[in-house]
Amino acid sequence: MPLPIEPDPAALAQTCLARGDPQGAWTAATRGMAQAPSRADLCFLAGAAALQLGALREAAEALRRALALQPRLVEARANLGRVLELQGELAQSAECYRAAIALQPAMAVLHTNLGSVLARLEQAEEAQRCFNRALDLDAGQPGALANLGWLRYRRGEVEAGRKLLERAIVVAPGHVLGRYNLACVCSEQGETALAEHHYREVLRLDPRFKQAWFNLGYLLADRGSEQEAAACYERVLALDPAHADAQVNLAWILLAHGDYARGLALYEARHRSQLAADSAPPQVVFPEWQGEDLTGRSILIWPEMRLGDEVVMARFGPELKKRGATRVTLVCKSPLQPLFATLPQVDEVLSIDEARGGVPAHDCWALQASLPWRLGVSPTRVPADLPYLAAAPARIDTWRRRLPENGIRVGLVWKGSGGMLQDPRSLAHLSELAPLWEVAGVRFVSLQKGRGEDEAAAPPPDQPLLHLGSDIADFADTAAILEQLDLLISVDSAVVHVAGALGKACWVLVPAARAFWLWGRQGDTTPWYGPNLRLFRQAPGEAWSECILRLRDALQEWRAKGR
Repeated sequence: MPLPIEPDPAALAQTCLARGDPQGAWTAATRGMAQAPSRADLCFLAGAAALQLGALREAAEALRRALALQPRLVEARANLGRVLELQGELAQSAECYRAAIALQPAMAVLHTNLGSVLARLEQAEEAQRCFNRALDLDAGQPGALANLGWLRYRRGEVEAGRKLLERAIVVAPGHVLGRYNLACVCSEQGETALAEHHYREVLRLDPRFKQAWFNLGYLLADRGSEQEAAACYERVLALDPAHADAQVNLAWILLAHGDYARGLALYEARHRSQLAADSAPPQVVFPEWQGEDLTGRSILIWPEMRLGDEVVMARFGPELKKRGATRVTLVCKSPLQPLFATLPQVDEVLSIDEARGGVPAHDCWALQASLPWRLGVSPTRVPADLPYLAAAPARIDTWRRRLPENGIRVGLVWKGSGGMLQDPRSLAHLSELAPLWEVAGVRFVSLQKGRGEDEAAAPPPDQPLLHLGSDIADFADTAAILEQLDLLISVDSAVVHVAGALGKACWVLVPAARAFWLWGRQGDTTPWYGPNLRLFRQAPGEAWSECILRLRDALQEWRAKGR
């Protein structure tokens, strides 16, 4: 009876790779290598399988072994270039691709791969030459079309870049990179429905494409579909549990919906996230506070994030004193220092510039935005001893002479300080608030600072407005003005948080999408500021004009009731 013929390990490995079984290919190739260590084809196949498995170190070893045995093996050199690219060794990767091109200059994909690495090395001109050469060799090479399209788009050639990307997915509908790049272009151009379609198609083709999951989540959150967005961020974290940007974005959604326990824990990833680049610890030798007993200890509170965030978190200075700290030092941005000097039970308030020059030794330090997590804050356990800030009497006297003597005095802020051209939290123009002027007996005062000051200085004729914003030097001035107003009406801004901390009446216009998590997603109040702060929520799909009409009616009713 004839003995069974052993299949050639190279043929078996190739069959496994063809049917999408890299683990089987790896097993077959490495077994063959053990029996025939001088076979370059087996070493190449082992490297190809390891590359597909993401085992980059093993892939590099096998491919280098193949090249030692057969230096002119182009496929091995190209795969080694890819491995080095994935390892972040971009210069070495480029050299591999150049060597492969020298051996086989008519292979279009090699020029595409080299161009991709050069683009990452910010050698745009040479990268573009590579992509053009690839297209000279193969006009329908989808990788070259996808990369060149993105490169030209990022260089400001919007239409030309987009056409190349659209061509890439026509010639190769399943080309993941081309479709992903086109999705990014559509998203940046405001074509969100088309962007969503392309992202979903990318994820159908490659369910492990974590950046596509992240971008889709961001897009969905932008339109207010937060639960769907959260599911996308969960998919990112299933693929990469340490993905800081996904942790932070998921944290914001969880916090907005009341899950403080998980949301605050995830929010600690902000130190590693590009979304919170201004969150950095102090350069000191004493340790970070981990939530342990503070009795008899001193603590330094370090600022982060935006001015409004600092005002929110300032309440925790007195809270730490209540919990046994013997000394609390609060560091803040300079415009807040005079106002924060009124915080009860805080021993010293330093500006960030003063603190960077050196601070006295403390037992521990904490970042402001970590305090809710360390203190176990929940929606039903928010320290809210209002007011926790106060206006200085001297500042009140200074501003009293500038304010209207008669009528109900209502402050206005219609733009936040964010740099986005289309900030969903801001109104486009002062004129959008025109319906408020229909309410008799109200004198409007502008606290607008920065963006929008030009409108406040020259308001429409039918919107008489006293503009004070340009003369406000710091937030102690803001507090002194607010203390003498009857009401503040504002978009989400730092001024809102100052009014809330003063315990003043404040109405906030809350956008349907991308609203600050502190406002939650239901109800017209927040436990962070109590009933004096009222939320006017924009409904999904609703224009600000409709929300402002409701606010006008509420102001009319408030005025009629004598406040």
